[in-house]
Amino acid sequence: MSGQSEHGGLTAAEWHTQFLRQAQWTQATRSQLYRRANLLRAERVLDVGCGPGDVLLVLAAQIGEGIGIDISEEFLEQAEREQREQGLTNVTFQHADATALPFPDGSFDAVLLLGEGGIAIHGSMNW
Repeated sequence: MSGQSEHGGLTAAEWHTQFLRQAQWTQATRSQLYRRANLLRAERVLDVGCGPGDVLLVLAAQIGEGIGIDISEEFLEQAEREQREQGLTNVTFQHADATALPFPDGSFDAVLLLGEGGIAIHGSMNW
């Protein structure tokens, strides 16, 4: 799929570029959120609605394993391209619907739900 997506009218590559720009001035805030949620000590992290995978790719060096899910094939292709280019082996991406997660209960130490409307980081042994 190419061209504009249903995600705010931006393509996956445009979202990626926007994230990289914003990452410069949001680093301190994101680091504080990650620390407060004990995310940096998580062994397995699920990123729901991961988009082009930018947040999970940034966290890859600080977590054991990360899985990003999204319903947009375009965004997943962008995420996988970046993952390969960075040579990361502990982060994967897959097509899945957030309303029907394909994982058993208790699979994750932390779950990220980051989006335009807000942010939720939940650290729990119950995911």
